[in-house]
Amino acid sequence: MKIYFLYITLSLLTLATYGQQIGGTHIFADEKYHGASDQYINGQLEEALATVKEGLNKVPDHRKLTELKKLLEQEKKEQENKEQQEKEKEQQQDQQEKEQQEQQDKQDEQKEQEEKDQQEEQEEKNEEQQDKDKPEEQENQEEQEQKEQESKEDQQKEDETPSFEEKLEEMNLSEEKARMLLEAMKNSERQYLQQIKRKPTKKSSGKPDW
Repeated sequence: MKIYFLYITLSLLTLATYGQQIGGTHIFADEKYHGASDQYINGQLEEALATVKEGLNKVPDHRKLTELKKLLEQEKKEQENKEQQEKEKEQQQDQQEKEQQEQQDKQDEQKEQEEKDQQEEQEEKNEEQQDKDKPEEQENQEEQEQKEQESKEDQQKEDETPSFEEKLEEMNLSEEKARMLLEAMKNSERQYLQQIKRKPTKKSSGKPDW
């Protein structure tokens, strides 16, 4: 009888202890649930998932933690998808900007080359025009130099040629005597011309002179 009573007592104590353990475990799980919920609300998704997993390790069949885990994993998946889309969008935008920059660089290079070609072409035209104008300019310059030389020589001759007064002074003649001499020379020339006109011409007899 005593042995049977002891067995019943131990059994009751065991059941009481098991109930206390179950109750304490659920309280731990509820605390983890509330803690994870607060973390999720504050935007701490990874921390909330870690808290939920910690609670489920102790109480795998806790309904609230299980539902919260599904919610957090779905949220994490959506967030990862969103981040991936944003990353792809950013990469696409970077690629577009790169292509636009390459296109702009190509246009700038082409424009620069065209300007360079135009400049070289203009320089060639200028050189050709200079080569064309050079003989004409040289000819004009030579002509001008020749005129200047002739003018210089004429001026030098004028400077070297004595004037009428200087000549008279060299001959020791006054201007009046020079005029008289000149008039006498003219009269002598007239008389000579008149004599030539009056001189008869011989008629040919048709016979030889001998």
